[in-house]
Amino acid sequence: SGSAIPKIFVGKSTNRADGNSPFFFRFHFSPNNSKYLLWPLPTFFREKFSLGLADAALAATIYLQGATLLGMIGGGWIADRLYPRWHSIRFWVIGLGLIFCAPCYHLLGSIDSLLYTKLDAIVLGLGTGVVMANIFPAGFEVVPADTRASSVGFLNLFSAIGAGLGPLLGGLWKKSLGIGNLMTVAAVICAVTGLLMLGGMKVWFGRDYARVH
Repeated sequence: SGSAIPKIFVGKSTNRADGNSPFFFRFHFSPNNSKYLLWPLPTFFREKFSLGLADAALAATIYLQGATLLGMIGGGWIADRLYPRWHSIRFWVIGLGLIFCAPCYHLLGSIDSLLYTKLDAIVLGLGTGVVMANIFPAGFEVVPADTRASSVGFLNLFSAIGAGLGPLLGGLWKKSLGIGNLMTVAAVICAVTGLLMLGGMKVWFGRDYARVH
């Protein structure tokens, strides 16, 4: 095969060089880095609503992170329940979850009410949790079982890159775009990412899933 995909992702479950997963290498760019669009929210709450540092940190933690925890539990449960009927359900959950989060990003930067911003953060946290709960299990669907640890390492590699670049680029763009416009840009990126995820699933998932199961 002329593929440039490393042989580490071929695995013993298939003896052919074309047993690698093009979808996996497109998949890891999408949901794994989308969460870094959520740059430090305590600063956001503090600057937009003139909160004290402690109140801003509390608002950013309780509403968003608490809802993310619930979203992770619920998102994992939903995908597990539906998996016997639809093997691609984890990718559907991720793609639709990203699209669901998109308007929440926009509203987070445009709502003037602190109360409604907190409610929006809760909804955004739920959607983010649903996406995060399915990232690694979804990757396992399209890579051989004996290379799953390597696939997790590869996914985390791009997590590290996103963790470093996200706050840096967010801080730079915040000065030129403003917080409201930047959140709108984040919403567009999130929606496009979700659509790309669903499109990639339709094109590559069936073939890649069949190769490793």
